Amino acid sequence: MENPEDLLTYREVGERLKVARSTVLRLCAEGKLPVIYLSKRTPRIMRCDLEAYIASQRRIMGPDAEPAGGEP
Repeated sequence: MENPEDLLTYREVGERLKVARSTVLRLCAEGKLPVIYLSKRTPRIMRCDLEAYIASQRRIMGPDAEPAGGEP
């Protein structure tokens, strides 16, 4: 970790993913997004872990593929 900007708050992660803070909390609770606790009340997510999560969620859709939610 090279600088403090590599550590993100739940709010910052939510802003980057364009989701609610509660969604970020759920992703962490499910083990999909690792959390570092700087202290008992200071959780942070490493930028590289967020980038890895985003990369793992990428899907290439072919012309016959169904969207993730079912109906288009």
